Amino acid sequence: MTSIDDRKLARLWDAFFQKAGRWLKHQYQQQIQENCDEVTAAQYRVLFLIYQKEPCRMSDLSKEAMVGTSSLTIMLNKLVEEGLVERQSSAKDRRVILVKLTDQGKAILQDVHRRYLSAIEEKVALLEPEQKKTLHDLLKEVNEIVKEL
Repeated sequence: MTSIDDRKLARLWDAFFQKAGRWLKHQYQQQIQENCDEVTAAQYRVLFLIYQKEPCRMSDLSKEAMVGTSSLTIMLNKLVEEGLVERQSSAKDRRVILVKLTDQGKAILQDVHRRYLSAIEEKVALLEPEQKKTLHDLLKEVNEIVKEL
């Protein structure tokens, strides 16, 4: 077996993850657009960020979402009206507003994610059993390499 140049492998890695990232983003956006009348893709992203860090402070959410606090406030007002998000004052500091998902907000995330995983399963189904095993083993290794991110 020939040795593979680390630089070539790094370029292949980079190209794969860029393409995979675009494809995955497209899948999420497609699932939201086709199956989720309640929220836009931007609102879904905010719901997902809240889910990852809930309860989270408005200021932290604004930084993470890379939107200004006034824009975020408008978006959150709509999500609160839709019953997808709740705001509450922090018990430690009443000036701090915390945001968390409602059960309905969590249900939307779960539904879109389930459909998204189905789209990935369709691609995985195209592989032969031995390819699936190889991919599984490699993904476990790659996951370990990048897990600190």
